[in-house]
Order: sequence, then structure tokens, then C-alpha cells
Amino acid sequence: MHIRSGGGKTKRRIVITLLLVLGIVTAGVVAINIKNGFDTSKVEAQQAGIEKNVKLTMATKTFTMSMDEVLQDMECQRNETTHTYYSGFKTLDDGDILIIEDKIWNMTYNSQYDATMVLFSSNNSQGLSFAGDITNKFHDGENVKVKLHIIEDKFDYIYQGQTWKMDVEYYKEGWDMTNHTPKHLPASVITCANASIVYVYVDDDYNSNTSGWNYNRFNKIQDAINAANDGSTIFVYNGTYHENIIINKSVTLIGEDRNTTIIDGDNISDVIAIFTNGTTVRNLTLRNAAGIETIAGGIRVFSSHNIISGCIVKNCTAGIVLSTGSYDNTIINNSLIHGGVTLGGNGWDLYTYFNKIENNIVNGKPLYYFLNRSDIIIGEDDVGQLIFVNCTNCSVSNINISYTIVGAYVAFGNDIEFINCNISHNYLGISLQESHHLLFSNIECRHNYAGVGFSQTDNSTISELACSNNELYGINIDANSNNNNIMTSIFLNNSWGIIIDDYSDNNTISSSIFRDNSFCGIVIVDDSHDNIIYHNNFIENSNQSYDECNNTWDNGYEGNYWSDFDEPSEGAYDNDSDGIVDNPYYIQGGGNVDRYPLMKPWDQGCEYISHNPIYINGNENFTSENGVISGNGTENNPYVIEGWEIDASTANGIKIINTTAFFIIRNCSISHGRNNYHDGIVLSNVINGKIIDNKIFDNFDGVTVTVYGISGHSSQNQISDNIIFDNVRGVDLSIFTNNNTISRNLFKNNTNSAIEISSSSGNLIVGNTILNHNRGIYIVGFPYPEDNIISNNSLENCLKGIYLEECLFTMIENNKLNNASLDIWGHELIHYIHHINNNTVNGKPFYYYKNLSNFTLSIDTGCAIIVNCTIVNVHGVNIQNVLTGIHIAYSAYIDINNCTISNIWQNGVVIEYSNNISIYNCNISNNWGGIYVKDSHNLALHYNHICNNFICGIVNEYWDGGDVVNASYNYWGSSSGPSHPILNPNGTGDNVSDNVTFVPWLTVPVKGGIEEKLQQGENEINAIDEADTLVKMNTTANNSIRIISYQQAPIEEPDAVKSVGKYVEISIKNETAIKWPIFIQIYYTQQDLDKTGINESELLGIYFYNETSKKWQLYNDTGVNTTDVVINGKQYAGHAYAYAWHLTNLTICAKPPWDLNWDNTINILDLIIVAMHFGSHEGEAGYDESVDLNNDKEINILDLIIVAMHFGEQY
Repeated sequence: MHIRSGGGKTKRRIVITLLLVLGIVTAGVVAINIKNGFDTSKVEAQQAGIEKNVKLTMATKTFTMSMDEVLQDMECQRNETTHTYYSGFKTLDDGDILIIEDKIWNMTYNSQYDATMVLFSSNNSQGLSFAGDITNKFHDGENVKVKLHIIEDKFDYIYQGQTWKMDVEYYKEGWDMTNHTPKHLPASVITCANASIVYVYVDDDYNSNTSGWNYNRFNKIQDAINAANDGSTIFVYNGTYHENIIINKSVTLIGEDRNTTIIDGDNISDVIAIFTNGTTVRNLTLRNAAGIETIAGGIRVFSSHNIISGCIVKNCTAGIVLSTGSYDNTIINNSLIHGGVTLGGNGWDLYTYFNKIENNIVNGKPLYYFLNRSDIIIGEDDVGQLIFVNCTNCSVSNINISYTIVGAYVAFGNDIEFINCNISHNYLGISLQESHHLLFSNIECRHNYAGVGFSQTDNSTISELACSNNELYGINIDANSNNNNIMTSIFLNNSWGIIIDDYSDNNTISSSIFRDNSFCGIVIVDDSHDNIIYHNNFIENSNQSYDECNNTWDNGYEGNYWSDFDEPSEGAYDNDSDGIVDNPYYIQGGGNVDRYPLMKPWDQGCEYISHNPIYINGNENFTSENGVISGNGTENNPYVIEGWEIDASTANGIKIINTTAFFIIRNCSISHGRNNYHDGIVLSNVINGKIIDNKIFDNFDGVTVTVYGISGHSSQNQISDNIIFDNVRGVDLSIFTNNNTISRNLFKNNTNSAIEISSSSGNLIVGNTILNHNRGIYIVGFPYPEDNIISNNSLENCLKGIYLEECLFTMIENNKLNNASLDIWGHELIHYIHHINNNTVNGKPFYYYKNLSNFTLSIDTGCAIIVNCTIVNVHGVNIQNVLTGIHIAYSAYIDINNCTISNIWQNGVVIEYSNNISIYNCNISNNWGGIYVKDSHNLALHYNHICNNFICGIVNEYWDGGDVVNASYNYWGSSSGPSHPILNPNGTGDNVSDNVTFVPWLTVPVKGGIEEKLQQGENEINAIDEADTLVKMNTTANNSIRIISYQQAPIEEPDAVKSVGKYVEISIKNETAIKWPIFIQIYYTQQDLDKTGINESELLGIYFYNETSKKWQLYNDTGVNTTDVVINGKQYAGHAYAYAWHLTNLTICAKPPWDLNWDNTINILDLIIVAMHFGSHEGEAGYDESVDLNNDKEINILDLIIVAMHFGEQY
């Protein structure tokens, strides 16, 4: 028997009074803890008159146990027939000696009862109560021994007029033989288990004359740690201690005052290094840890589950370092000066980043640590250090971080952007670990030891980065970091401008300047291949470049400018005056060359000369008055308009019409036409023009290419390597502007479209970077545009990334879209027939299928278009953040199941001109529109979760004919069903249009469902993917079965028992054609158990809802198999099974929480357990969460009432 809480006679009287008020008992309460069920064999022995546990005369035995072993050894039995009750031990007998040897987990002194409750580490749910206050004699974590003697007490106990024979074995020191009740143990029975030092003190004034010298008094902290034991507390008095400390024991190190208790590392190495789990460091100043190369820390942690709180860490290269493999540490209320927090995880162990880091200050400003968060916005805040771990969709702008170990961390992040930030004077400016789809724009990263570090980070963009005077590198693209784009940036006075190494491939570096870097401009090593470097300026670097791998240093017709290769004396000739050196530039390190080096720097920040708007009509008007500085209009010597700054507020910046001469507009800045609807550059009825290396911003259209008159045309023009931003539209090719090239431009923040093409064909759009647009590349019109090519473009944050409307035969290849999408619209099959291949959306493949049959859509799809296909299975895809999730046109027999399609900007699923389409077990939610149907037939949509779609759950439009959509058995976000103004005006779920059948609907969210035909004879219905359910049955005729799994109870929750939260409904069309019983298995996961707080051992089996009694009832023939199993890649902890003779709603249940002693009946014994804990609060000794039935953090009258309400129930 074991005490849960103290209390004495006063407490017993209170509890007895409460129980009497409830009408449950009529006499006193014996505070006995009943933990186990009833052993029938022992009752039978009692019934036969054989007294249990007859003690034979034998020598006294001594047992040594932990507290948990003692609790496991306890047992009790009762017999309602013979009215006998036994509480005692399985192993221990009367007269035995018990030594409990354990570590103290917690002590709580209760002054009201003058007693101390001690809980132990092996099992901290229950403890021992000792008389008096012993908290000053022992400490948490100390190993102790409790020596007790076992005694047996037999007495009568009268309950409701019936005499019970009680037989209690307990500790002699804790039992009142007169009153037959427990009492507090005397403090004399608990002693230290060993001679361990509990408290150790350090003072720099201690010496050999100090009492306790070299035992528990020291003047060096390291000496104190060496002498201490695990669990010791080391208290350090004020002073300055010049030490570099190693902690290899689980100790608590506390300073007297954090401002005046100082440990000085003397710039040798780490001030403190922690190698053992469970260490606490508190209230200290740690200073002067040196070492650029070693990144010395104020505290370096190599272990886990440690606490660092209330410390000042200053003048350390790294403030607090959590090394690789260190996790679940608590870093709280610290002040870090010229340091910060360093996370030592890597891309293979996300868990090492999981720590509690709160309320810390770096250089007087908050350290922001976000773990598993989304939609965080930080702007113009004081930020000392910024750390994102496993976060998505976050935005940072206008912050300034300096003098810390790492200014900004992003680890395992997705879709995070940094805009207009200054991250300078740090050890490492920005660290990117295992992250994807990041955007950095207009960032200053100066005077750090190192600038920006990539590790296993891909599909990210850096533009307008000013990276200068960093001691090591500007950017290091490292450790399988692929498909990143670095552009329009400056790398000045670093040791290395950019390093690409360790298997980092397919990165692009363009339109940037590398100047005066002391070792090298760009270095590429360690099997890093297929990177592209072009249109950059390399000026006066000690070594311009080094590449020992296989990479490309031009884009096929234009390379880079090299300051050591721009004069004939250096071997550079431009005999055809095309701006390209006639011979290649050789890259050090291997066999790579720049085949098309530039003769002059591209836009090296030249000083433009102001010029009025330019208007040229006809070849004869290419004159110096109109801005022409050279050339004669031939292909080899084109007219050149260069170096002008033009204000377009009064007219179009440069307008050229009706020309056939060759010309180049180069290195001009054209702006400010927007408010007056003026364009930057207009070409009309023009061929043979080039627009290259210009800045075009704040206009209506950046560049317009158009025609005047029916016979006019504009073709064979080139728009390349420009920066086009903040216009209404970037480039507009209007009607009949064919065979033009738009390449390698940077488009940013143009309001509508980056590139818009209307009724024009044969144009090439290649290698552009498009950021932040409503429409990225938009092709539309009548006559229908055809044979356009869209290739190798990068689009980010574009609502309609690549959007074709009534186009013919477009080639779309090798484009990368992030937070952007690709979609097609038309009203004839031919509008959907294109060549689309090898594109990605949000890092996943974009799939386009046409004219195929009998295939399965790949599960890794970012979004998909299916055209003129039959017999297609779409299973298990997860599509988010695109314009349209799945688009089906002119197709038949498409099966979409078990998919998640959410956060779609337009419609989750679009079905046009198709038939025999089924959608079931899908989550189609939080989209602009759920499902859009147009002129389609025989559609079946069942068991889906269709809710929180902004416009409509389903829209069914008849234009050229179509059927009513069968959308019964779906959940619409409300038990009242979908909203329809006539058919269901009181529905509060998603809207549905006309021509949709939605009755009956599901009243609670559905996980999934299945309908399957049954053949006569034996059938096995595998609905594990859809409903975690397997059914075996025998039918006497062909039949059908429906299995639905709900996310919550479709009817009232069970009250007498506790469900794991898994609800299944099984129905059979013809129940008379069944050979009963049928066999049912319902699988559960560990997550199901954790979510409901159920221990697997508590599970009873499958319950069914009795429609007659309106109660949940346990099947007679049911049980639980707790064997772990993996099915279809999903880990299950076990399953419940039943042989069922009738079908209804089912669930898996566990014992009710108010059956506290597990005897399948709610009775006096459960009330006794509540009484034992009565009056305790959370955090106090004696509080037991399992007894707090209403979860109000207090065990009180309400918990007694709950048990009383169920009194007499059996299950």
C-alpha cells in the first residue's frame, strides 16, 4: 500500500463529509491506493476459507528496490461476495525489511500538515510523505535510501451496514495500528545513499585554511567540478575567475550575481564547455573567448537537455554554441554582447536545431528564434539576431543586424524573403541550411568575417546584394546547394567573391560585379558542375577566376568582361565591333573558357548623360541629334544609342517606328513615364533592333513592340540583359510582332505582366528572371498566337506564372516556378495541345500529359494538366500555392483520390469538356474556388473535405451542355451542409452552384471513404489507405459496401469510455445477403494515442453505437492487437478487431478516466482514490493528473462529483 498525499484527521473528516453529501459512503474513509484489478484465484481462496498469505516462521528477508519497483510490487484484491479486501505486496511479507534506493526528483514541504512530500526519479507520479521539513537536508537529484519494515494489519471496516474484512500490508513506520490509517514517515528513515557532495562552494578568497578546503570549498571552479558528483550544485561567489572550464558531470553551476561573478577565458578557448546532459549554468558573466578559426564560445554545448539562463556572455567570438548533436536545450533570459547563439546542426539532423530559446538579448536588442512557425512578418524591428528553424512563408524587411556570431539563420526553411536589410560586422552574415525557395533582395552584407553561406539550399534567388570587405568570402555555395540564382550584385574587396564547392550544381551567376577581391573573383571546386556564369564584370581581382570542374562561362553568345583581357596588348581584339572579343578567355584550373568575353564592362554604374525623349521615324532619322553615337545601320556596324538618361514623363522615352536598319539601344536609363501613360521604349513596324543592358523603370510599359496598320509588322528584334522594374507591364509584344527574342532580362515588381504577348507568334522567351508579378509570361489573343518558345526562365511570386489563353503549339521547357504556376485555357482541344516538358513548380515537377491512356500521375507533382487522356489515376498528391491544382480537359475516366489541394489561388480542380471523372477522399480546402466544372458529364465527387473555399466549393457551368454533378457524401465545413440559396438556404458551409446534387452530406469532417462492389462469396475490403480499416465478409449474392472514416464523432462522443478519435461508419447495401458475423480491423497510430492521451494498454476493443439505447457499446467478441506494423508506408501501433453481427458507427475505445483502479466498475474504490488526493494542486506533492478528471489543475469536489455521476456504471 502506498500514500499519494498526506493530510491527517482533519483532511479525512473533510473528505468523509463530501462523500456523505454525495450519498456514497456512511462511514470513514481509508486512504488506500488501489492500483490493480481483481485476482479471482485469490478470491476463490478466500471463499474457501483459506487466509491469504499465511506467514510461515522464517528468517527476516531484506529487499532493495527503486520507488518504481515498489509501486509495481503493490497489489490489491476485493471480493463483493465475501466482503473481503486485501492491499499489500506481491513479494514483501510481514516482517521483511524494504530499502528504497532512488534519486530524489522533487521535494515539497506543506506547512499546513508539517510534512514533506518526496517524489523519486524512477517514478515521479507518487512518492512518500515524511514528517517535518526535510528540504534543507536533501536536494533534488540526490541519491537516498529509505529503510522500512513491513507490517500486516487486519481489521474490520463497516461500509453501508456491511462489515468488510480488511487485510493491509504497509510500512510499519508509516502505519497507525490503532486507527488503521497511514501516517507520515519519520525523517530518520531517509538517509544519503552515498557520501556524495551535495553543495560545493567556490570563492576566490578560499585557501587551505578554509573549513572544507578541497572537499566542498574551492577557489577554482574547475576544481569544484572535479570534486562534485552528478547532481551537485556548485555555488560561485562574486569574483573574477580566469579559467577555461570543462563540465563533464550533470551539475548546476550558479553565480552569486551575474554582473559580478565573472569567468574570464583570457582569449584562450571556450570559457565553458559542457559535455554532459542535464547541466545547468545560471547567473554568471562569461567573457573573452578568442579565436576566429576556432569560433570560441562563452559556452559551448556538446550535450543535450541543458539549461543556460540569466548569464551575460560578452566579447566571445561565439556567444553560446550549440554543437552538432546537441538538442532540447533551454537558453533563456541571457544577455549576449558581441556574440549571439550559434546552432551547430546540419542538413541531416533537423532535431539538433530543436531547442527552447526565449527572452534573450543580443547587443541590447531581442534575439528572435522561430521554430516550426509560418507567416511571420518582421519589419523595421530592433533585431539583435534572427533565427528561423523549420519555418515557411515568412518575410523580413528593413532590419539591421551587426556584431553577432551569425546575423541571420535560416535552417530547413521554405519561402522566406529578406528585403532591404543590412547584415554587417558579424562573424557570418547569413547562414542558409537545408532551405528552399528563399529570396534576398537589396541586402548589404559588409565587413563580416564571411558573407553568405549556403549548405544544401536550393532554388533560391539573391539580387542586389552588396557584399564587400568580408574577410573570407562574399558567398559560399556549398554542400549540394543547387539551382540558385545570384544576380545584379557587387562583390568588392573580399578574399573570395564567390566559392562554389562540394557537389553544388546548376547555379547561375549573372549581371554582377567582382572587383578587387584579394584571392579570387569566383572559385569552383569539388565536383561542382553545370553552373553558368555570364554577363558579369571581373575587374582587378588578384585571380579573376578558378574552375577545376565542368561549367559554362557564357550564355552561348555573350560571356563576361575581364579587366585583364580588354586590350590588344592582352590578346583581346574586336575586329567586327560587336562588343565581343574575337577569341576566348581561358579560365584557370582546367579546360573551361569564356567563349564570348565582353570587350567593355556591362553597365558598370556608368554616369548617364541626360537626354530628351528620342523619336525616330524611318531609317534616315538615326542621327546624332536623336541620340545615335555611332554606326551606319548595317548588321556589322549597327546604329548605337547609348549612355543616355531619359525622363519619359513628357513622352515615350525612346520611340522608333518604320525602320529596317540595324540598331542597338544600350546602357540607357529610362524612367518616370508611368503617371502619364508613357512607355520606356516603343518599337513599331521595326525589324533588326536590339535593346540591351538598359535600366527601364517607372513607366507604363517598359518596352512595347507593336505595329501600325494592317500591313505593318515588327520582328527579329532582341530584348536582352535589361533590368525592367516598377512599370505597369515589363515587355508588351502586341499584335503581329513575330520572331522576336526576349532573353536574360531581370523583371521585378511590374504591376501587371512581366512579359505579355498578344496575337504574336514565333517569339523566343529564354533565360529571364521574373520576380513579383501578377502575371509572369502571358500569351493571349485572336488570331491565335502559335509556335512561341518559353524556355529556361525563373519565375517567383507570380500569381499567373506562365499563362496561355487560346494559344497554339507553344513550347514550354526547363522553366522554374516558385510561388508561381503554369496554366492553359481555351475553348477547343487544339488550344490545349502544346509541347510542355521538364518544368518545376515550387521545387516539384510540373506534369503535362496529352493523348495518353492508362497511367498514374506521379505523387511528387507541383501541379498538373491532363489533356485528351483516358484512364488516369491521381493518388496522394499534395498541391499548394499555385494558380490551378489539377486541370483536366477533354479527358475521360480520371480517378482523383486521397489528395490534398489547398491554398490554391484560383481553383483547386478544373474539369472542362470531360466525362466520367471521380474525386473522392480528397481535402480541397482554403482555395479561392474548390472545384470548377464546365460542360462535363458523369462526375462523381464523394467523401471529400470541401470547405473554406472563398468563392464556392463547386461551380458547375453549362455552356455547350453538361450533366448535374453528383456531390453527395461530402463535408462542406459545417454540419448544416453547403450553402445554396434555394436548395439549402440555412447551410453555412461552402457555396455550391446550381446543377450540383449535394444531398445527403456528411455532418463532420471526413478522413476518407470507399465504395466497393462485392462478389458472391468471400470478400476482403482493404480500406486502410482511406479509413484505416480492413473488412472480411462472405456474401450470398453480389452486393456493395461503403466505408467512411470521420475526423471526429459523427454522432455524440462516447461518455462511459474514451475514444482514440477514430470513427468509422460501415454500411452494406443488402444486409440480408451477408453471412454474419463479419470481421473488422481498425488500425491506430501512436499519434492517435498521443493526441487523446490514451495508453495502449488501456485499449479495450471496438465499440459500436447502439441506435436503440443511444449508447456506445463494446462488441462481445472484440480485442486489441498491439503489434506494430507498416502498411503502405504508414506506421501503425496496432489494431482493434471485432466479429460484428450488426453495423453502425464504430470506434476504438479505452477504459473511462474515472475508473481509477481499473476494475471495470465505477465504485467506492474510485472515490477513495480521489479522496487521497483531495485538495492538491498542480505542482504540489500529491497532485496526480489522472485523478484531476475535469482538468482544472486541482483535485476537488468537482472530481468527486464526476465519479459520483458515473457511480455504479460498468463497461
